[in-house]
Amino acid sequence: MTNCSQATPSESGGEIHVSLGLKADGGIPVVTADVFGRVTVGPLGFLSLLETQLGIPVSDLSFTTRLIQYLACVDRVDHEDAFYHASYMADPFSVARKLLQWRDQWYLAGWDGTFPGEVPARLADMAALEELAAAEVEPGLGQRIQTVIGLLANNPVAVAYISLFDQLTDFPKLWQHLIEAVGVPMNEAEGTSSQGGEGSDLFKLQQHLLQNTGEKIDLKGDDTVLVLRADSAQDSTALISRLSQQWLTDLPDRTLAVLAEARGDLLDEAFEAAFSPRLGFTALSPWRPVFQVLPLACELLWEPLNLTALFQFLSHSVGPIPARQRERLAATIADVPGI
Repeated sequence: MTNCSQATPSESGGEIHVSLGLKADGGIPVVTADVFGRVTVGPLGFLSLLETQLGIPVSDLSFTTRLIQYLACVDRVDHEDAFYHASYMADPFSVARKLLQWRDQWYLAGWDGTFPGEVPARLADMAALEELAAAEVEPGLGQRIQTVIGLLANNPVAVAYISLFDQLTDFPKLWQHLIEAVGVPMNEAEGTSSQGGEGSDLFKLQQHLLQNTGEKIDLKGDDTVLVLRADSAQDSTALISRLSQQWLTDLPDRTLAVLAEARGDLLDEAFEAAFSPRLGFTALSPWRPVFQVLPLACELLWEPLNLTALFQFLSHSVGPIPARQRERLAATIADVPGI
């Protein structure tokens, strides 16, 4: 087992002190030290660091590329008795995507690509697929982790110490095995505890979230928890921005955390209108129009013809048909919306 004591990191040359956090692959709300031999990474960055040190060549292929590879495997293995055959005949891409997602999830759960002994027919079909996919499809995340774990047993890496921003048990099981397989001293973050007053609604809610249970809790309505409801996102964001501004004014020495599950761009607009700090959300992407074209084109392949999708396809800013033809066709459909 990995030593989880409060040891200090080694300062020997060539070794790295890794600060690892579940969310540290993206932006993190702390200032990281710009020091040689110290890195702050998330799980994906940690895996990439280990792969580089072990000399594992990994191609950074997208899920779509792997999907095309897996689709070719399904096409070669498919037969009339396969459990996915009927669905595959109707929609090959959707079936291949779902099967590939299952496969990736199984590898992340520790699957090795085989099933010992007798298994149900569906698993037998997946095993037959995997015999081909193991050589034809680029490895997914779970396969990459398993490969690194296997190599770490006999190939030490230049990592001297690991500091966790979270507790080890907060990481998924396979990631825990990877962190432990490095075999260096490790310091876990302290466990999170409820910050609300004991017995208050806030305390009960925090305890409920920390224990991650599905049991119902009874709140007494002591104003420590405020629930806001609105008919639209525009209404709720305006109210949240005003309340946030008031709290920041009344409690200047306190910090305020705002989590936006959806439509963070609207919340930012409300903050900006109230002269409050923005959170940095954005809904703009130069690639969004491109990714909208293919689903619209696929909609046109089904019968009966979806006229709404046809009009969206023709009036879209990006498309395989020249704009002058698309505009005339779209105008015709708008004038005569029949088939």
